Amino acid sequence: MSVCGAHIASWLPTQSLRHQHVSRLIIRQLHAHLSGSISRRCLHDIWLQKHSNSRRDEPDLQDPLIEMPEDKYDYDLETFFPLFSKYIYALCNDASSILYSTNSVLQSFHDDGVVYLELRTTPRAIPSAGITKDDYVQLVLF
Repeated sequence: MSVCGAHIASWLPTQSLRHQHVSRLIIRQLHAHLSGSISRRCLHDIWLQKHSNSRRDEPDLQDPLIEMPEDKYDYDLETFFPLFSKYIYALCNDASSILYSTNSVLQSFHDDGVVYLELRTTPRAIPSAGITKDDYVQLVLF
């Protein structure tokens, strides 16, 4: 089945509806993309961590949950994906955030009952963090 329960559930308006919907899905196999599976909550957690460290080299982004509230579902594709991508690439830009987001995505799929996951990502170098494409792959596989 090529459906992401965590991703679908994140768009349903209430926790009760999310639970009802996801619990009805029987997901044995799944193909997903890492960056497209990172939740808004995960981005928020990374944002908090980066802002608690008060690093001057971090981008000045608003809290992801203010910019993209979890209870907002009426985005169109032309609005949401550029906004979401901006946050992913700005926040998931060092070893700790890549590890955290990857583990968060894996935990979400596990919680949804996914037994086999084909998680795809495009290796990317992040020179500002000293991360090569090979390093990125190793972080995701860690």
